[in-house]
Amino acid sequence: MLVDFIATQRSREQGEKTLRDFTTHDPGNLELRLGLGALLLRANAVDEAFKTYQEVVTKDGTGVKGLQARDRMAAIEINRNQVAGARKLLAEVLEKNPRDNDALILRSALAMKQSDPDAAIADLRAVLRNQPNSVSLQRSLATAYLAKGQSGLAEEALRAAMRVAPTDASIRIELAQLLTRTERAPQALALLEETVKVIPNDLAAREALVKACLAAGNMQEAGALADDLKARQPRSAAGFYYAGLIAAREKRWDASQQELETALKLQPGRFEVLTTWVQVQVARGTPDAALSKVQAAVDADPHNVDLLNLLGELHFNHKDLSQAATLFQRASEADPKRWQPMRNLALVKLAQHDDAGAAGALEAALALAPTDPTLVGDAARVYEKQGKVDAAIAAYEALYEKNPQAKQFAANNLAMLLVTYKSDDDPSLDRARQLTDNFVTSDNSALLDTVGWVRFKRGDYKDALPTLERAAERSPDARVIRYHLGMAQLQMGQTERARTNLESAVNGPGSFQGFDEARTALAGLKGRT
Repeated sequence: MLVDFIATQRSREQGEKTLRDFTTHDPGNLELRLGLGALLLRANAVDEAFKTYQEVVTKDGTGVKGLQARDRMAAIEINRNQVAGARKLLAEVLEKNPRDNDALILRSALAMKQSDPDAAIADLRAVLRNQPNSVSLQRSLATAYLAKGQSGLAEEALRAAMRVAPTDASIRIELAQLLTRTERAPQALALLEETVKVIPNDLAAREALVKACLAAGNMQEAGALADDLKARQPRSAAGFYYAGLIAAREKRWDASQQELETALKLQPGRFEVLTTWVQVQVARGTPDAALSKVQAAVDADPHNVDLLNLLGELHFNHKDLSQAATLFQRASEADPKRWQPMRNLALVKLAQHDDAGAAGALEAALALAPTDPTLVGDAARVYEKQGKVDAAIAAYEALYEKNPQAKQFAANNLAMLLVTYKSDDDPSLDRARQLTDNFVTSDNSALLDTVGWVRFKRGDYKDALPTLERAAERSPDARVIRYHLGMAQLQMGQTERARTNLESAVNGPGSFQGFDEARTALAGLKGRT
């Protein structure tokens, strides 16, 4: 307690000196050495902390203090991404004490890093038997269940955590996000409304409620909540930011700019505020003002990845492809672990008609985030354009298997690729049907279109027709859906209806996958008159 007091009130160096003096006078006291390691770790002296813990292991072997030191060393190794070292240390601890809770928790974290939620779940559940009221364990378990695609069990874990800590806003927000992802937005909204009543002064909860109202399209309530935030937290940028965001969505540009500029004065470094302000300037027809402001921000902070990326996007929108590419490259070099700049560089390459360069940039981005749906979709489109259909299919298969939250997106696009390019292959058609079986009861026109087209390609015209009709009812202006419906009607002998839909499909700017087939079918119908 004395050392912590000195480190906090004076300096870390004086606290460390005090503790080292204690260890010099009492060299056999391993608790003091563990404390020194913790102090060094808090000061970000990671290598020194690791060495201190090694000294404890040397002195105590597999004694209690030696095992504690190994746990802490393993945590350091995990943060360093030294998987082998962490695994070895944890194995030594668990061989001596298979019920060491710290080691099991760390091993679960290691399993999650290696995309093995099953192993993480097993370890977390073992620890929960000893610590059933641990909020952090329940939240970690929820994360592992989500990684495995078991949203129901994740929800159970979060609700268990909420029962233990009913006034912890972060748990409630996390649960609301899960409810939203599982298409239960009204329940999420109700939970957040309850949260701001239970914890009225929690800023994060009120921000989450504003976001939920915005997602639901309830601008009036979102605006009232933003005004309430401004009144409650006048020195916070949050209320002014959301008021500006709402005004922008309602195209009240002057009001939006005023609110956003107030937010920027209160919190100049809040990137989402700057991004929205830039979007307002572009919408108002003053992109040069946006360029000037972001350039000034980059000049002040030349290694800020977000600012470099934003400036690159502005130049990209100005068709200044060379400057945009340079900025995206700088952003990527500033933080090689960020995939967004490489994805944006790929978009520049595509605009320059450099498909090979775009594919290379996307592959570099995918190496950093292999299960990001946006990246996989971009890469698949480039592969398809290059004729590398099998690579596009493989990308969606990997996304389907490894990202439970993106299963619907992956299944939809994968099924379309299979029936478009593998229509002569029965196993591929069977796979496409299996992927889309869960879409039959959907209200989403794109999903219904995929269901119907898969069945059409399998020759199940009778099943395809009503599904495609439902898709067209929900999106009557979607030309590709009109094409699919017209082809199904043609097979069912409904020639006049087919003619109407095929004409709607081909009459319009641009083309789509199957455009030539639609024109050929329509020409054949005209030849019958």
